[in-house]
Amino acid sequence: MTLQNQREQELYQYKINFYTDVVHEIRTPLTLIKAPLEKLANKVPANPITDKLLKNIQSNTERLISLSNQLLDFRELETKGFQIHFELKDISQITQDIVANYRVTLEAQHKKIDCTITKNIISYIDEDAYEKICSNLLSNALKYSIKYIELSLTTDVKNEILMLQIKNDGKLISAEDYDYIFEPFNRLHHSKSIPGSGLGLALCKSLTLKLQGTLVYKVDDKNLNTFILTLPLKQTNTDEY
Repeated sequence: MTLQNQREQELYQYKINFYTDVVHEIRTPLTLIKAPLEKLANKVPANPITDKLLKNIQSNTERLISLSNQLLDFRELETKGFQIHFELKDISQITQDIVANYRVTLEAQHKKIDCTITKNIISYIDEDAYEKICSNLLSNALKYSIKYIELSLTTDVKNEILMLQIKNDGKLISAEDYDYIFEPFNRLHHSKSIPGSGLGLALCKSLTLKLQGTLVYKVDDKNLNTFILTLPLKQTNTDEY
């Protein structure tokens, strides 16, 4: 290992340890804020302005909790691995539920999502890992989109795969970022001003490999940023990994 590589590795470990310590300090207060906030939202009389403000607070609280979970999940992958448990699940329903969780935030930001989800895709999957991948990709699309997000979940029976595509109409990722887009702590050149941990896509990539799948980025024929997740419909091993 060269001296430069050693320093990069030390810096990387320092970042991981520092962020993990910070997250542990802020995560508990965040969860303690979330519960009373939900109770308050249910008790406050209906009012358009109040409802909008409470939804905004709830959305940002969820965002902070999500970011903290990202780092802790990535830390787990880096240190002791992520235990995979394949179970027969309705992936179509899981995906619909994830999208439903984002609709309030989408409406608050005046953004539209167009969903095409093939019904009754039943397959062996680690639900927790899939939810993390799908949620992070959707969160990424929400963050960088201007007005429009497109999600599709389909199957290719011939090749025995399912394919999840999440697109957004935000600024296209530059060619110089292609090789680094899934690396941890990498922030794209055009997104330095947008808050984020730089771990969401790295976490997605690591979990995708655990699920024996692929995750790639491309620009589609409508000039949309497109992330394509493919997973086998038939896992070679449904035991714990």
